[in-house]
Amino acid sequence: MHPRRTHHERPPGHPVTRDEVIADQQDHTDAVPDFTWRVMDLAIDGDRVAARLFNKGTPAKEWFGAPPTGATVEYAEYAFHKVRDGRFYEMNYLIDAQAVQRQLVA
Repeated sequence: MHPRRTHHERPPGHPVTRDEVIADQQDHTDAVPDFTWRVMDLAIDGDRVAARLFNKGTPAKEWFGAPPTGATVEYAEYAFHKVRDGRFYEMNYLIDAQAVQRQLVA
């Protein structure tokens, strides 16, 4: 990825550094150490990459505001990237956070 990129979770146009992305990913894998992303579909059109992913993992720490219960969570994710000079510079993704939370508290 580019040293600075735009990410949809930040205010529009707000750059995110590579170190911030790494820290966010580390927090994610700390909470769900067995988390996996499985690519179901991948489409590339010029400088755009789209992926449909299937995610699965069992939280070991609080995640999405819920304490760990031993329940495994499974959900779809849709990710859209833009590429410049062979590196991601913009990322947007969509998950059904309510479906994840329902699984965590069930």
